[in-house]
Amino acid sequence: MGTLSHHRSKAGEYLRHADRAISSCDPDQAAVTLRRAASHITTALAVQQGWKHNSRRRLESVLQAAVSADCLSRSHLKTFRQSHSHAANPAHYPQTALRRMRRRVASLIKHAAALIAGRPKPVVHHKLWQRKPNLPVPPDFTRVQDIIRLPNFLDIQQRFGLHSVALAAAPDPHGCYPRGEIPRPCHCHAALWNKPQDPARITLSPPWRSALEKTFRIRLPNPLQLTD
Repeated sequence: MGTLSHHRSKAGEYLRHADRAISSCDPDQAAVTLRRAASHITTALAVQQGWKHNSRRRLESVLQAAVSADCLSRSHLKTFRQSHSHAANPAHYPQTALRRMRRRVASLIKHAAALIAGRPKPVVHHKLWQRKPNLPVPPDFTRVQDIIRLPNFLDIQQRFGLHSVALAAAPDPHGCYPRGEIPRPCHCHAALWNKPQDPARITLSPPWRSALEKTFRIRLPNPLQLTD
């Protein structure tokens, strides 16, 4: 089945073949050689770690194990899978997609080779909860009391200057909120201001929604309806 060094050299060789195929606008050959480059470097990783590697599924298991051990980014597993998808349907992928896949396969080869050499590169996590696992879990805002009872409610109010801003959104026929202003009653839309409001159900005002999103690093529905 080949030695570790054989598969490593083959990965680099097929990557060079892919460069020539991309330059000559041969998507079929480019997609196939990129798949083979990704497969060979993954096979080298499997040989080094003593895993079976005679199927695509087993090669994916090798990468999955490295991802679970926080030795490789999950994006490399995605690259391996997509390289096979590209090879199966090369006509569906434009030249720009093949060039992007080439960069990703090169990155897979680089990081897998570092892992094989015993010097794994730091894994860069893209999800916030993975980068900063100790961040507090954001609360589920469904009621007004969920906001008022926040332990840092006063801090949020102070930080964003919301002392005079109501939680409930006011009528905004003149687009004050997008300009960073607070809507005021006007004679031209008196009917909106005099319309009875349901005290048990409010729409969270944009300044408060923005403050909560920035504080907890989340995205809230717009508009956000809250019950009393």
